[in-house]
Amino acid sequence: MTTRYSDEEQAMQYLDAYVEALKAEGFKPHDDSEGEDAVDYYQSPDESSNFRWHFEEDGETLILLYKFGKQLDGAAAQAILSEAGFPQIDFAHYLNGRDLAKFQKTMYDRDYTPAVSLTWRFDTAEEGEAFLDSFVAVLEENDFMRVPPAELGSNKTNGYTNEEKGLGAAFDFFPGEDDAETYIYFDFRGGIDFEAQSAEESQSGNKPHLGWKYTEDGE
Repeated sequence: MTTRYSDEEQAMQYLDAYVEALKAEGFKPHDDSEGEDAVDYYQSPDESSNFRWHFEEDGETLILLYKFGKQLDGAAAQAILSEAGFPQIDFAHYLNGRDLAKFQKTMYDRDYTPAVSLTWRFDTAEEGEAFLDSFVAVLEENDFMRVPPAELGSNKTNGYTNEEKGLGAAFDFFPGEDDAETYIYFDFRGGIDFEAQSAEESQSGNKPHLGWKYTEDGE
């Protein structure tokens, strides 16, 4: 959404008031951008929605960005993965997820079935790492091989695919400091055309977390 303003201070007062209303609903600030073009970013408690804004350099244009995603509860996400043929996964620490099949088709013309991004949350980094150890072991038992995540159209750090079944899973591991609250972000893809997707795609998005085993070079 694009709007015009004549008084930047007045526009900021409006935005400040709107942000306070978002905070009252549980939205929290995030900083996921770098450099001079930083964009303010507020996210809902379930991570399904966020709000950003950006002042253009012309001194009169304000861009308001709203993002909403269809959320998947644990039962729906588990059913999607099971139907696609993924091995059974422990959902005890599942937080939330989104169905991104339409996004992948619109943006990249990829007909994934399914294409979901799911999040797990743990009280400690140790619990999260134990979960990943078990998760990777199950994948390997079901003939998934470690690959560059770009092979399944993901910019996550770690990737595993089963080419015979056309399935792929990728994840990022974000351990909390001093063994605190930890998050794991997954991409699951089905119906992957491995011949059409290059291993070089999306490499710039890979960000290893040094010091943990689940990095680009870890095992």
